[in-house]
Amino acid sequence: MISMKRFLVAALLLLLPVGAFADAPETATISGQIVDPGGSPLPGVSVTLSGERGDKFGITDENGAYRFVGVTPGDYSLTASLEGLGEAAAQVRAVAGDRTSLDLTLQAAIEGEVTVTGETPMVDKFNVTAGTTVAGEIGEQIGGVTRTYYGIINALPGVTADAENDDIQQTRPSVNGAHFADQGVYIDGVDTPFAKFGGSRVRVPTTALTEVSMEAGGSSAEYGRYVGSATNVIVKSGTNRFHADALWNHQRIDWGADYKDQPSLTERTNKPYPADWFRRCHGDERDQGRGLIPGGTDGSRELEPCRPGGSEWAGASDGFEVSFGGPISRDKFWFYTGYSEFDDAYSERLVGGDPYDISLFDDTRIVKLNLQASNAHSMNASWIETPTFRNYFNPQSFDYWTPTPHENDSDLATVNWNWAISSNWFLEAKLATQETQENKYLGCHNTLSLDNPDVLTAGGMPILEWLGLNHLPEVPAEMVTTCLQAKALDRGPEAGHSELDTSGGDASFPLRFPFNPDQGFFWPGNNYNVYVDGENLGAWHNGWILSDGFGFNGFPREQANVGLTQFVGANHELKYGIDYQDTKWEGENARTSFMNGWGYDSYNPFGYGGAGGLGDDSCSLTRNAGTSPDNPHWSGLTTRGRGCTYVDYNSPKLSCLGPIGAELTPIEITSVDGQIHRTDFDEGNCLGRGTGDAEMKDTAFYLRDRFTVGDHWTFNIGVRAEIQEGWNDVRRKVVDATYADPRFNATYDVKGDGRLLFTANWGQYHAMLNQAWIAGGGDVSGGMHDLWNGYEGYEVWLFCDPIEAIVFCPSPDRLDTRRSGTVGAPIPGYNFAWSTLVPGLMWDAVRPCRDGETSGVDCEIWDHSVDPYYREDLILGLEWQFAPNWALDVKYIDWSMQDMMFSNTQLDHKGRNTFITGNYHDLAQIVTNAADAREARGIERGLNDEALALADPAKNGYRGLQIQLNRRFANGWALYNNVAWSETDTTGAGAWWNNTNSTYLESLSAVLTQEIIDLCDAGQMVPDRRTGRTELFPMDCNQALSEWIGYPVSMINRRGLNQAYDRTWIYNSFGFKTWRMGSHDLTLSGHLSFQTGTPWVRSEGVSIVNVDPNDPKPGTPNDGVGFNLHAPGTQGRFTSDEYTLNLSGAWGFPMGYREVRGEVRVEALNVTNQQRRRSWGGDGQVYPVRRFFQRPRQVRASLRFRF
Repeated sequence: MISMKRFLVAALLLLLPVGAFADAPETATISGQIVDPGGSPLPGVSVTLSGERGDKFGITDENGAYRFVGVTPGDYSLTASLEGLGEAAAQVRAVAGDRTSLDLTLQAAIEGEVTVTGETPMVDKFNVTAGTTVAGEIGEQIGGVTRTYYGIINALPGVTADAENDDIQQTRPSVNGAHFADQGVYIDGVDTPFAKFGGSRVRVPTTALTEVSMEAGGSSAEYGRYVGSATNVIVKSGTNRFHADALWNHQRIDWGADYKDQPSLTERTNKPYPADWFRRCHGDERDQGRGLIPGGTDGSRELEPCRPGGSEWAGASDGFEVSFGGPISRDKFWFYTGYSEFDDAYSERLVGGDPYDISLFDDTRIVKLNLQASNAHSMNASWIETPTFRNYFNPQSFDYWTPTPHENDSDLATVNWNWAISSNWFLEAKLATQETQENKYLGCHNTLSLDNPDVLTAGGMPILEWLGLNHLPEVPAEMVTTCLQAKALDRGPEAGHSELDTSGGDASFPLRFPFNPDQGFFWPGNNYNVYVDGENLGAWHNGWILSDGFGFNGFPREQANVGLTQFVGANHELKYGIDYQDTKWEGENARTSFMNGWGYDSYNPFGYGGAGGLGDDSCSLTRNAGTSPDNPHWSGLTTRGRGCTYVDYNSPKLSCLGPIGAELTPIEITSVDGQIHRTDFDEGNCLGRGTGDAEMKDTAFYLRDRFTVGDHWTFNIGVRAEIQEGWNDVRRKVVDATYADPRFNATYDVKGDGRLLFTANWGQYHAMLNQAWIAGGGDVSGGMHDLWNGYEGYEVWLFCDPIEAIVFCPSPDRLDTRRSGTVGAPIPGYNFAWSTLVPGLMWDAVRPCRDGETSGVDCEIWDHSVDPYYREDLILGLEWQFAPNWALDVKYIDWSMQDMMFSNTQLDHKGRNTFITGNYHDLAQIVTNAADAREARGIERGLNDEALALADPAKNGYRGLQIQLNRRFANGWALYNNVAWSETDTTGAGAWWNNTNSTYLESLSAVLTQEIIDLCDAGQMVPDRRTGRTELFPMDCNQALSEWIGYPVSMINRRGLNQAYDRTWIYNSFGFKTWRMGSHDLTLSGHLSFQTGTPWVRSEGVSIVNVDPNDPKPGTPNDGVGFNLHAPGTQGRFTSDEYTLNLSGAWGFPMGYREVRGEVRVEALNVTNQQRRRSWGGDGQVYPVRRFFQRPRQVRASLRFRF
């Protein structure tokens, strides 16, 4: 139900006299010339454009020219008449942002006869970008994982995705090699990308679409703030006829296919899984052979991952799509409303065996009003809400406490006003506001079926106080309390429990995470921290940790734009525009901490087998895996040890809270005349929590001239100037950039009839930086904040065994030990303070100098400035309509990214590992200046200058050829074909949240040595202690790496193909055929997709942590740097080629009441049941989770009624 507040907002927006939109046009222009049979122009001809919202009228000028502006996208009839010459008519389709040229010829005819002389051309000399447009009725025939416009996008030329795309309903498309976060998505011309890291969270179902158009490059100056493709989605509007559409969609798991055996699971070096691991449970059948995988966390029982009676086959889901529209006042005022619910019925098996529902639940609510106030004025207002829910899991998630529910809700409200000032001037103005929520909960959110208040206290003390979590924000802390309550009742799915229900079940099964206050803070049942098991796949146990933790996030976006079009004579169409955007990140987040060790054990007080003792594989600071009878430890012990780490994301050094935080001095931040001043962070300081907020503003001015020269040449020349500004959590201006992007297009019409065109495009496209660049993309990709935001930064503690506790590690002054009164006691535990990674240290290095300080040594180490990255595009093309309904489109595309950015850790002027964000072209100067300052301060330089000189600059480029051969819908059938060849060249083309892989050139102090190569070689033949197997894909490290000695480790073999998106060949063919049988019709449709595999790389890593308990370091919490053993795209290492065939059939029939019609449709996705592997890890192995393989065949059915 629409709230009163939203209704009033929509009503007020409709009454506004002016507003503005983002960039993308929502309307079209239809123009042309009326001539006599000899080709002479005819002035004074009456021209009528007739559509579902009435008629538009015009008269040709002295040149026989006519023009209709502000045309709503859709199908129209164009009629021209002149007394004595009869009438001529043509069908024309208006496409948002296009200028369609359609000429008609009038000739003497029998009275009353209409001569049909033309139809919308399939090629358009005014719009020759690399892309295509799909009408809504065509898009409905394309079967896909999703029933939104994303299903259409994934069938367009040059579109691919990463291995996890199907896992989120195909909502991360890459177009022509660009990262999904750099794609622009417009809804009715309004910019909707997710302000946090790109993509769009506004999803509209196919039944509500008028059309979907995608420009993969070559866009004119109206478009900006993205460097990938631009997708413009036009939502349906009301018409002069009442129309309604109701669809029920049903899908069942047992209609589809089961998962196939995957032999690659059995080939794993560490912890092989049975080939049938992915198969669903079948009724009461036990999963024979799966007892090889311990389902319990204590390792004492061989528990079956799928309990008797449980069945993943029982799942079913229902979806609904309903819409209604019509006139409020015919020819004047119309409305359209829509509502939908859909989920993709997708379940996963976590690596520990727990079944888990990861379906994406999509709802959509639409209200749209169109008002034609007069022939010159029209106004539109719309409100779209798309709440979404999904349980997200990391591939290493072992149990159902490690995934986290994501709740996303995006509201978009828009109002626009179009004014035909005169025959030569046209004004478009829009205002839009968008609020996107990303709320992330812990795995127990809203879950308990049985309350047990007794577990909320520990010896009468509130559990939060006992945990020492009083420094967490109130709401996230309450989440932790609820989770601990739920976990204290959990015996696992084998006992009849799930993440949603811990009541009942088989009480003979042990608790998976027993609560026991006597065991202390690190006992897994007493916290919601994550325990990473280095022995078993790096599996996550007990809790959730990823990127920016959990909590509540709002991303408001305010937009305004005014565009003024001027027609100068018959040849020039000028457009002037102003565009404004303001995006924010307003968050309240927290992050649980994590442990990293060897052999997780939920019954050990420290979380790992043997921790606190001196046996083999127990946690140790100085014993290592090489300790043996032949190589005893200095203490005389011969048992091997393993490093165990506690990473505290809520350290008092960050929060300034708790008894320890009260003893530290918070840094001071002041603003003087708009300049931010802060005291340095040193020993004895704490940082303090900030708002976590960030803001980006972008103001653009553009000018574009689209004109013709003679009968053959058409040009589109423009420039877009932008001012981009960004502020962090203390209102420090961290981005301040001004730039201009030129755009140029030339089209040559070979015959002058608009059917055979040669085209050339060149342009620059700057990105509007997403909020993750400021507020941080996670713990190892920090942003540009000054203060702690609840998740960025951490303190690292290492585990000391009982002997080390006496020699090196007296119990630290930490909250958990203070509570027990053990301060100073030599007890084993996570007691060795190793390092602290503190946000905002970059500002210590770049701040202005104070009295007595030396520039370049104490301050002003480098000049901080950020240039938003941009793309240079070159597109050459051929467009040819060689038959009335057939067209060929060929494009060569070549682009390169400029001013590429990084966000990683480097040593600062004080020798601290520090988050730094900037442009790669400044990185060498930054690290050199910092090294010079360290040297001047008497600190080890920590930089190999010769190695730095060898580092390649960051690069990201693409070249490709795409060919489309399309037959538009006519005579009952349509067929669309596209094929794309491409090749990328990059040093790293994207983390999941930005377009740059910032691990390139991270930690430049780490340089490849022969010792590192020898360790790599030795590791190739070391057998796994559990299976005895060695590397699945061993390599000769000396042969692969010897030429790289002296180079930065993070540069080695990095340049090559894009590992996520480089598919040499992509082919799509989709179409449908309709047979009319009286009042019945039958439609068969299909979509065939083929894609070659993406490159994968054998990689290793080197530790940059030299653990010396006598010399704790101020900071190297990045404990290793990865390097490739070969460049991406070499060694013949590619994932499997894959193809998918989707088919559907629909029978339409009359309902016997007026014009109501029904339709029954059946869709089959992945008909041939391809289940090829999509992902290889750096060791050539695959995680035992379903998402890295093609999904099995799915079948769904729908029933639809409409009039």
